Amino acid sequence: KEYQDFLTHFPLKVIYANGPYTIYQIDQSVYNPTIFIPVGVYQGSDLNFDTKFVHWAFIDKKTCDLLPTKTFCYDSEYLQSKAKISYKMLSPAVYAVNILMEQPSAGMLLVTQHKYNRGWKLEINGKYISEDKHIEVNRYANGWILDRKDLSGVQDFVLYIKFDTYKYFVYGSVVTIGFLVILIGFIIRDFIKRDENN
Repeated sequence: KEYQDFLTHFPLKVIYANGPYTIYQIDQSVYNPTIFIPVGVYQGSDLNFDTKFVHWAFIDKKTCDLLPTKTFCYDSEYLQSKAKISYKMLSPAVYAVNILMEQPSAGMLLVTQHKYNRGWKLEINGKYISEDKHIEVNRYANGWILDRKDLSGVQDFVLYIKFDTYKYFVYGSVVTIGFLVILIGFIIRDFIKRDENN
């Protein structure tokens, strides 16, 4: 019953039902892509499920009170950047994001739908955006506040969103594989020596 009540907050259409199993399809007009620029920003203590706020970003009051995010927290001060975004997943831990702006922007809020984690980093022109500009949006997602200095007045640019801690997994995998190759080499050498001695 609680699950059914929860689902009433979303514009869903049943596409399959069989006994206790139901598959729903969500209306595409109320779904944000993996990476997007919100239409507006609102703050408070709770998320608002009103369809008016679907393409908006929610920032909690505690985060809003921090200096870098304060001006983004009120609709009158947030101005959506008019931009076209396209992105490509280069790996599960790296996205290349192309942004083409209609005009130079004083700043923007960029949101990615991945679960908020400090390991996600945003890189523009080979430099990472500072940590205090990386915020939690919609109670789960990653958001970055980019100002005029970050954007350098450029209208067409590529930025990268990277899960930085993933590199440690890669390093660990390389070391493990290297160790296994050496170990197998020693085992093969021992077998060869035994055969020579017999």
